Amino acid sequence: MKVGIVTTAKFHYFALARHLQKNGMLARIVCGYPKSKLASEGIEESKLVSFPWYSAPHMGLLRFGRSGSVVRELEWLSNIQLSRYASGLVQDLDVLIAASGTGLEAGRTIKEKGGTFICDRGAAHIAVQNEILRQEYEALGIEWPGIDPRKIDRELAEYELADQIFVPSQQVKRTFVESGVDPSKIEVLRLGAELARFTPSMRKLIA
Repeated sequence: MKVGIVTTAKFHYFALARHLQKNGMLARIVCGYPKSKLASEGIEESKLVSFPWYSAPHMGLLRFGRSGSVVRELEWLSNIQLSRYASGLVQDLDVLIAASGTGLEAGRTIKEKGGTFICDRGAAHIAVQNEILRQEYEALGIEWPGIDPRKIDRELAEYELADQIFVPSQQVKRTFVESGVDPSKIEVLRLGAELARFTPSMRKLIA
């Protein structure tokens, strides 16, 4: 089985890629990070594809606390352009796992080829997330600008297209079921930590 991954950032996807690679299943991972930032991830160079032209500027502006229409547009472009680019790299795959928002075009391509598309969503159903944030902002007396409506529509289309949706908890699964998504296509995969790479700090916490 040949598996591909698409993601704008690292998140947990490189841990998944390492395990797939160890078992001879990883075909490639397409990421929005520059290759120079991925050298320590342990992925064979031939299986690592970098497409940083939109994601890197977006992350850079966020790092310096920038917001507004430019950042919003770069976020939109980083998702859609990464997926479009990945569409040309999935024809030989059996399975595509894409971070939510980054898999619509590539997902359509792999399904046309008879493959399986998995949407990986690390948070609540996007419409529910938007409403939760609206309520919390309102409680604090702050105007909520809302998640980009294009992003919401895009993710809803991904949920519909996906053969399976991976989520990290039962609570997140409930937001999908309550939003009308077929429970049989939602798989709860709890996230862990690779203790060889991440260990608890020995520093004492200051109360």
